Amino acid sequence: MTKRGIGNVPDGVPLAWSIDKASREFGRTEYSIRKLLKDAQERPDAENCFTTGQLTKVLYGSLHEQRLKKIAEEVVRLEFENAVDRSEYLNRDDLESGLAQLIGAIVSIIRNSNLDREAQNDVLNQLSGMRYVLTDVASRQNRLRSQGGNGAEPEKRPGRKKKRSSAPAPEPAGAQEVWRAMHETAAHTERMANGHFFDSAAVEDLIRVYQTNQKPEMLGEVIRRCEPIVLSLIRSKATMIYENEDELTSIVNTKLLKSLPQYCPIRGTAFAYVSRIALNMLASTVTRAKKLANRYPALDEVISQTVADPAANIDSQLAVDDLCHQIRAIKSACELESERQAQRWLVESFIDAEFCLRRHEYADACMKVYRLSHRRSRDLYDLTLLEVRRVLWTEARHEPVSPEQLRGARGLPLLRYTNFLTPPEFAKFAVLMKDLAPSLVVLVRPTNEAQIRGRNWSAVRENLVLILEGDPTATPLFG
Repeated sequence: MTKRGIGNVPDGVPLAWSIDKASREFGRTEYSIRKLLKDAQERPDAENCFTTGQLTKVLYGSLHEQRLKKIAEEVVRLEFENAVDRSEYLNRDDLESGLAQLIGAIVSIIRNSNLDREAQNDVLNQLSGMRYVLTDVASRQNRLRSQGGNGAEPEKRPGRKKKRSSAPAPEPAGAQEVWRAMHETAAHTERMANGHFFDSAAVEDLIRVYQTNQKPEMLGEVIRRCEPIVLSLIRSKATMIYENEDELTSIVNTKLLKSLPQYCPIRGTAFAYVSRIALNMLASTVTRAKKLANRYPALDEVISQTVADPAANIDSQLAVDDLCHQIRAIKSACELESERQAQRWLVESFIDAEFCLRRHEYADACMKVYRLSHRRSRDLYDLTLLEVRRVLWTEARHEPVSPEQLRGARGLPLLRYTNFLTPPEFAKFAVLMKDLAPSLVVLVRPTNEAQIRGRNWSAVRENLVLILEGDPTATPLFG
C-alpha cells in the first residue's frame, strides 16, 4: 500500500501568495505576474496577497471562459449557416458574374442606341459604380465580433488589416473585360458640374503635339479644355470666399502654362495631372489669404465711423510730401559710394512702391541693378529700412510689444536681448526690428562682432543703442 504524503499545506486555512513567493513557485518573474494580475483586475487581500485561484486563472486561463467563447463562436457560425440556407446571403462571385453579363448586354445596347455621346457616358458612369455598391454591401454584412459586442450588428475588425493568405477567386470569362471597360470609361471621361465632359485622351494628344512643335495655339486649346475642371474645383471647394473666381482661375491657368510642357503620360492621366495642379494652387492661395487675414484683420465698421478723417484738417498730398521729405533725410554709415547709391535707390523704390513689396523683391532687384551679392543686398535693405523706421518713429502710434508676443524665425532670436534693455526700450527695439534679419544687431557696428558673440555686456548694449538711437557718425544719404 502506497504511503500517504503529508505535505506542508496547512489544513483549514487557504493559501495566500505574495508576489515573490508566487514567482519562485510558478517560475515566472515578479513583473510578469504583477502585469497579469493588473490586466485581469485581480485585487489582493488586506495583507497584499493573492489566492491560488487568482494566480492559476491569470497564469493558465479559465476553462469556463474558453468554453463560453467556443459556444458563442458556434452560435455565430450556426446563424450564418442558417442565413445561407434561407437564401439571405448570395455568393458574391456568382452575383458579380451574373451582373457582369447583364451589364455587358446593357453597354452594348447603349452604344448602339440613338443617345448622344454625353448621355451614353453619363449612363455608363452610373453603371460603373455597381462593383463599389457590392463591395460596400459586403463590408456592411461583416459581423465579426469585437470587445463589447455580441455579433448582432456589423462591426469593423479592430487593428490592422491582415493580408489574404490566398489569392481571390478568379472572375468568370468576360466579367473582367466588362468591369475594366466601364472603369476606364468612368476614369477617362469625367463629367463636370456644368455638363462638360473632359476627354483625357484628347488633352494628352494636344499636350504631346505641343511638346513636339511648340505651337502656342495648342497650349491655348489645352487651357480651354482644362478650364471647366478648374471652375468645378473652385466651386466645389468654396474657395471663392477667399479670392475672386476670375483671379483663382488666372492663378491656376498660369501654373498650368508652366507645368503642362513637363507632363509625362506614364505617371498619370491628364485629368489627374490637371486636377492635382489646380488643387495645389487653390490650397496655396487659400493658405496665403488666411495668413494675410490673420495678419491684417478687417476694419470694423463701427470703429471706422469713429476714426477721425485726417484729410479734414490737412491736405493729404502735403502730408505725403512731408513724409517723403523726412524719408529722404535719413543718414547712412556706409562708406562705399556704390553702397550709398544702392541705398538711395532703395529709398526711392520704397516711396514709389509705397512700401508694398516684400524684402526679397527689393533685394533681388538691387542685386541686378548694382551687381551686389545676395547677402549684401539684403543687409543694405535692412539697414535702410531701419533708418526709415527710426526717422518716422514719431509719425505713428505703436502698440506695446512684450517678449511673449514675438513669433517666427525673425522674432524669437530677439528674446536674447531682453536682459540688455528696459521694457520700453525692448518694445521699441522689437518694432524697429520687425521682419528684419536678427544679424542686424551685429551689422550696425561690425567691429563688435567678436565681443557680442562672447556675450560682452558693453558691446551688446552699444550695438542695441545704435539701433534705437542711430549711429552718431552717420552722414546724410541725400546730401
